Amino acid sequence: MIYDTIPNSVEGSSFQWFHGVVEDVNDPEEMGRVRVRCIGYHTNDVSLLPVSSLPWATPILPITSASTSRVGNSATGILPGSWVIGFFRDGISAQDPIILGTIPSISTKRTEVGFKDPSGVYPITPAGTTSVKDIPLEATSSYNQSPSFTSKTNFINANGKGIPTAISGTWSAFNIADKVKPTYPKNKVFRSESGHVLEFDDTSGYERITEFHKSGTFREIVSDGSETVVIVGSRYTIIAGNENIKIKGNCNITIDGNLKVKTTGNMDFEATGNIKLKGARIDLND
Repeated sequence: MIYDTIPNSVEGSSFQWFHGVVEDVNDPEEMGRVRVRCIGYHTNDVSLLPVSSLPWATPILPITSASTSRVGNSATGILPGSWVIGFFRDGISAQDPIILGTIPSISTKRTEVGFKDPSGVYPITPAGTTSVKDIPLEATSSYNQSPSFTSKTNFINANGKGIPTAISGTWSAFNIADKVKPTYPKNKVFRSESGHVLEFDDTSGYERITEFHKSGTFREIVSDGSETVVIVGSRYTIIAGNENIKIKGNCNITIDGNLKVKTTGNMDFEATGNIKLKGARIDLND
């Protein structure tokens, strides 16, 4: 068999690596492309090379994303100020950059004209500091300082303790601090720009899954399979088919407002034990 001789290069030119800083993410084609100022290729003088003159760089997605026919993951998520690494598909011409990934580090506010977020928003450093680690707090040993942990803990402490039940008794949600104890590097975290958080924690004895919305609404599944759901707004559920619920233990429902139940069919109640009704007034009308 005879093989064609192909130079050890990309597109017939010498293979060229680059690393640099993203300065624009607003791709007019909405394809996830970004503009990168590449060290060693581009000057930091924006008067000589403005952001608008930087070539668009295309990010590589994993093989789990089809990247065709509107199927797969979006290529969005990189921010202005993100450090990236990649190569030029057109070699030494250096006009067709491909991004292989982002580079987490410890970011500091930069004073150069170029090689930074032109808007000056990123990196966001905590008050009183000049640098910040480029990974979510939820994935570090400083987890209990993260906004999501603080929000969950404060809500449960304020609203989830000593909730009265019908006739007598109370119930309480579990303490977040007792069930959420991630250790580095066991907690795999995704945190969005606005503050939504997904966590898959494999810390031994504290394995859990968390879905957190920036508003404070969250869902927490802890190591024994118990689940806590907190909705800070309203909840609407529409089921087109049937719903069936079986609870092997007890069930407590506490409502601070009114309760109305309407059915267009029959309503059956059955108890093998006693039925108690307590109210200021009970009306039974036809």
